[in-house]
Amino acid sequence: MKVPKLAVEELDIGHAFKERQARKQRSWSRLNVSELSGPIINENNPDARCLCWKLLVLVPPGAMESQTNSYASKWLLRKLMGYGIGESGLVVSSAGLSIWTEWISFPNACCLSVVRTSDQQVIDNDTANSTSSVVFVVSESISWEMQKERFNSLLAYIPDGSNLPLLILSGDTYNEGYDYASKYIIDRLGLSGLIGGKIGSSLVIFLVENYTEDHANGFFDDDKLREGLKWLISSLARQPDVTFVKTHELLLDFLNPQLELLNTHVAPGAGPGDCISVFNNAVNQLAEEILAAARANSSQWPPPEIDLLERTSNERIYAEMFLPSIGWSSPSRIQPLLAAINSCKIPDFSYDLSWLNHGSHMGQQIQDQKLLLQECLARYLTESVRLLDETQVVTEVDIMVQKCVGLELRDSSYYLAPRWVAIFRRIYNWRLAKLSTGEFSEAYVLTQHLYQSPAAAGSNGTTQGLTANNTTRDDVAILEDHIMMPAVSTGISLDEIIEISCDLDAVDAQPVTPLPPRLPAQVHEEPQAPTDTNDMANGAHGVDEMHIPRRVELGELVPLERDDKLARLLEQCTKLQDRIDETLSIYF
Repeated sequence: MKVPKLAVEELDIGHAFKERQARKQRSWSRLNVSELSGPIINENNPDARCLCWKLLVLVPPGAMESQTNSYASKWLLRKLMGYGIGESGLVVSSAGLSIWTEWISFPNACCLSVVRTSDQQVIDNDTANSTSSVVFVVSESISWEMQKERFNSLLAYIPDGSNLPLLILSGDTYNEGYDYASKYIIDRLGLSGLIGGKIGSSLVIFLVENYTEDHANGFFDDDKLREGLKWLISSLARQPDVTFVKTHELLLDFLNPQLELLNTHVAPGAGPGDCISVFNNAVNQLAEEILAAARANSSQWPPPEIDLLERTSNERIYAEMFLPSIGWSSPSRIQPLLAAINSCKIPDFSYDLSWLNHGSHMGQQIQDQKLLLQECLARYLTESVRLLDETQVVTEVDIMVQKCVGLELRDSSYYLAPRWVAIFRRIYNWRLAKLSTGEFSEAYVLTQHLYQSPAAAGSNGTTQGLTANNTTRDDVAILEDHIMMPAVSTGISLDEIIEISCDLDAVDAQPVTPLPPRLPAQVHEEPQAPTDTNDMANGAHGVDEMHIPRRVELGELVPLERDDKLARLLEQCTKLQDRIDETLSIYF
């Protein structure tokens, strides 16, 4: 039989061999996962200096020990896991774990890709923790019930709301078209009926060059794998943009604007309730910011495998500089932190202070009223707030009253004028001490929230609607981050003002209203106050200027019915005026 000439000319054994070698070379070419993922992740996270994600690869049982006939699994593991340390871009390599790295010249960022593989029947938490995406290899040679069971085992370790992208890889051939074969695999795994938001999207990729072609030669399509990985990487959620903060400093950032408003003439008469409300609102806001950041990180990123990087390597240095600490958003970390923050809240001030509005005629009862105020504050600090013990409270209450209480003269009566913002500023300092040091002194919050204006204060509406344009700030110093620094006195004490202003020698003083009955102690437990009482008691920066009593004009005095009483009153006023002038002369 004569062979056609055309057929002989087209039969080129050498060309066929070269083409086969080229296919084999492309199929087994190296694949640096970070080199592939870096540009894509960088585009989605342009401000990040360290890009980090974790890929979990599940292969059929026995594939990692080469005890399987799944050529696709063997090929895939060699592509994704590399050939060991020494290969370019592979910085960590061990059984079932590889970490690939790629440096991006602009904006000088490092991309870290953690690849974990498993062929176990049951996935453990250590393997699945912090997973960003999943590759699941299926095979027609294994029971679909078994494969579905393994897939559900994986899902048990993925938190609800993770919305991970899932790439399903198959090395089998199907006679039907792609759409039918893809739907067949998804249905077999039970993927279409998933709830809970654990898997956000999925894609099926067939690794053979043509899904109806015989793949006995073991050549799988490198381009197909790269196509699937690029889809997977593009589907990754953005890295949480979080900022490391000191908890007490951020709380003060929320609190200080509201204290400034309470210190202005726009919001006169701020009382204990107002001071308590703005502080508790600031505590709530701090807790909400920390919780919001934790909720944005349901996958528990970054992966703990980052700790395996060599400590002196550039990759480890970048990870420590630009990634949050491992486990920063875990429930074991967040729950105790929120409990400590919420324990800083201040209880209501339930003591009756209506007697402060009665005044004291010529200051005759002012000493008794001062003692009443001291006792109210002492009981509040020991019984309600449970902040100080009886020894500490004596010193602290004396400082509060001497430095934060003024004296006002209205007609012929003197009134104690507590500046509650200044008093509660000292209470804040004691409260914030538990957040100043130790494990609860640090946290992470969403960066974008740091640039939002603080929320308006309290539910009682004291500072609602106030703006900076119509405020006149008093000279009261606002709390700063150095809350332990001692205060510097810039005014005279309450006792000095009383001594030069009031008639303490009069004997016709009326009885003072007794203090209300002692309130029951609060049931919640509070930590012990700091032992360094002197430093802590002087926690706030600066001291308010004391209210210096104004000079009394004779025409302002209320006329008396009896001339002798009027004459005596005028004489007392003259003596008082002389004493005030003499004492205050050193300030002018």
